[in-house]
Amino acid sequence: MNNVVQVISTVVRALTAEEDNILVLTPSYGPLINTPTAAKRHVIKVPMTCESKRYQVDMASFEQAIIEHDIKIFILCNPQNPTGRVWTHAELTELFKICQRHQVKVLADEIHSDLIYPDQTFVPAMQVAREVGWEQQLVVANAPTKTFNLAGLQAAYYIVENPEFIELIEQERAYASTGNLLGVFAYLGIETSYSYGEDYVDTMMSYIQDNYRYVEAELARELPEAKIVEAEATYLIWVDISYLAEKGITMNNLKSSLAKHGVAISTGEDFYEDQLFLRVNIGCPKATLTEGVARLISGLKNLSE
Repeated sequence: MNNVVQVISTVVRALTAEEDNILVLTPSYGPLINTPTAAKRHVIKVPMTCESKRYQVDMASFEQAIIEHDIKIFILCNPQNPTGRVWTHAELTELFKICQRHQVKVLADEIHSDLIYPDQTFVPAMQVAREVGWEQQLVVANAPTKTFNLAGLQAAYYIVENPEFIELIEQERAYASTGNLLGVFAYLGIETSYSYGEDYVDTMMSYIQDNYRYVEAELARELPEAKIVEAEATYLIWVDISYLAEKGITMNNLKSSLAKHGVAISTGEDFYEDQLFLRVNIGCPKATLTEGVARLISGLKNLSE
């Protein structure tokens, strides 16, 4: 398909009915909520907890939401966007066992799965699903577009073992006229990037981790009130600036001030987070990052005065 959001839309329409309930952990990448909502499904948002700058799933709340709302599909984002969490084998196992216990299908968005920090390990959803015997109820969505900056090729795919799911998904895709074949350049992009891109990815993620450490150090030195959530993957970082709310700063104040300093932002409200948070893209050259961080700090300091 053209992109992972299209995969998610197609799978949701194929495997659920209108008015069905779908579960998403928050904060969340917006389209994981907006896309099912547009398809007339109800999205049940289960907030994650954040302790010691690290997000976790409250498994009891997760299971309770499944029971109370008769959840049909759980949309799992791993690595998680925007928090940068890479779910551990133990966490994934518990999530899948809960879904299995209550007959909940799983749709795993793994588009950031190659963008793992050097000291972290990614565990594929399909691996865990097979271990617990739930692989027939899993669909994995992925694409090389984030890792290799190939969004223009419109190349995405899904992985599924259940023949019935394949038939339903392909029927929905045909009905929605989303096309059945990737373009020749998309095929070449997928094959080439996955066949020869390993060294590039390793080098890039080492560079991005250095960028993360730079931002972390600069904020700690210049603006210690701002707290970076501990990142484990992706080229995105999640920054807690809720201290500004105590000063009466609103989201509109924040956007206006940072715009004056030449910074366009993705705010917490874009990710269904009620508190003041920023998502910052650090997948750029160090010179660009240095200038951007300086502007960001200047804008945030201006709000504190």
